Amino acid sequence: MSLSSELRQEIGRLTELIRQDPAYLQFRETRQILEEDPALAKQTDDYREKYFALLEGGNEDGNLYYRQKDFKEENSELRDHREVRKFLKAEASYARLIQEVTAELMQQLGG
Repeated sequence: MSLSSELRQEIGRLTELIRQDPAYLQFRETRQILEEDPALAKQTDDYREKYFALLEGGNEDGNLYYRQKDFKEENSELRDHREVRKFLKAEASYARLIQEVTAELMQQLGG
C-alpha cells in the first residue's frame, strides 16, 4: 500500500507545523548542544537505548517501577549533567507532542 500524493502533501504540511512547534525547536536545540560533546552525546544515547529497552521489557513481574528507579539511580551522575537533563526534558516534551498529534488523528478517524 502506498500513500496518495495528496496525503503525502498534507503530511508534509503537518511536518512543517511540528518543526515550528516550541517542543520540537527545544528538542533540536538541546540535541545540538549535547552533540558538541560527542562522548556525552554517546553516553546519553546509550542511556536512552537501555532505558527504552527496560520499558519495552514490560511489567509482568510487577517490578518495573523499582527497575526504573534503580536504573535512574545507577545513572544519576549522567542524568544530573545540566545539558543531559535539559535534553531529556526536551525529548520528553517532543514525545508528548507527537503522542498528542497521534491521539488527535486517531480520535478524528474514530479509532
